[in-house]
Amino acid sequence: MPKTRRLSDASLVRRSQQGDRRAFGALVGRYDARLRGLAYALLLDPRAMDEALSSAYLRAWRDVVRLTAKDDAGVWLYRVTYNACIDALRRDGESPSTRPRKGTRAGLASLPPTDRVAVVLVDREGFTPEGAARILGLPPADFDARLEAARATLAPYLPPRPEPAPARQPTP
Repeated sequence: MPKTRRLSDASLVRRSQQGDRRAFGALVGRYDARLRGLAYALLLDPRAMDEALSSAYLRAWRDVVRLTAKDDAGVWLYRVTYNACIDALRRDGESPSTRPRKGTRAGLASLPPTDRVAVVLVDREGFTPEGAARILGLPPADFDARLEAARATLAPYLPPRPEPAPARQPTP
């Protein structure tokens, strides 16, 4: 039996659908660090992140049987994680008094979760806007507008970009 790390996502999904917990663990393990980053950026709280991921991974295990061969397992796991985080935000509410006041984290906290996830998926996780729109189930034009607005809101919280050094003039 080949090692699970050598198997494709599609093979791990197939084996997971047959009840192979080790294959499911390997599949989730491939994405865990990035999913943790997404969850933390949305929830801004390590405890809430852990709870949301536990819920997401349980839901993913239960729903893996619904994936088809054409489905992208990574996109699906991002979607499941995103939904678990949004559920946590709705359930727990976000208290403005617990939000940070300065820096990137404060800027992210100032955004509604739907805008926050747009910035995180593209600017932190490296998805294309089209890929992020697919994860969120949005038309690309709607996603682009959301991303642009989120970046504009976030801009005052970010440190200023350093000015490029002036080009040196050659000495004669």
